[in-house]
Amino acid sequence: MDPWTKRALEAIDRVCETPTPTGPVQLEPEYLRMLEQVEALSQNQSGVDKSWVEESHVRWIEHYRSARLK
Repeated sequence: MDPWTKRALEAIDRVCETPTPTGPVQLEPEYLRMLEQVEALSQNQSGVDKSWVEESHVRWIEHYRSARLK
């Protein structure tokens, strides 16, 4: 095995052995304030037509599906 691959695999092993921190996530007050502002926008209210979201998502997928390397 080449040295670069060996080092990469050893690094992956070290990361996998490290315990994943758990516990509550604490969000900054500024972030929570900005989130409230976005949720309060008229286009984010219940009952508003959001059909454009699915259409936009489909176009995004089609765009990247049709991409080709030069």
